[in-house]
Amino acid sequence: MAPVHQLNVYGAFGGYSGPLAPGASAYWQWTGGPAGTVRPFWITAANEGGPEGVADVEVLHVRWEVGSDGRATPRLLFEIHNNGHTPCYYYFYGSWTDVIY
Repeated sequence: MAPVHQLNVYGAFGGYSGPLAPGASAYWQWTGGPAGTVRPFWITAANEGGPEGVADVEVLHVRWEVGSDGRATPRLLFEIHNNGHTPCYYYFYGSWTDVIY
């Protein structure tokens, strides 16, 4: 029988910013836990306080990087883009797990 390992999933508020102009992007990085002991796997963004459907933010170009020696703290690079026609304030939220062995 295969061993069963517990997997903890966590989430946290990542940040709040703005105003983000129509068609503009903001670039962010997320590093996980002490010495990179966690692995971010999901980032989401939302318009804060604007009319529904006016400003549409999305997460684009997500990239995971680790140092060439495998020891540097891993980081998740991503872009938040305003697809709407008005400036907007936005926030983002991330989720991650323990190290998966």
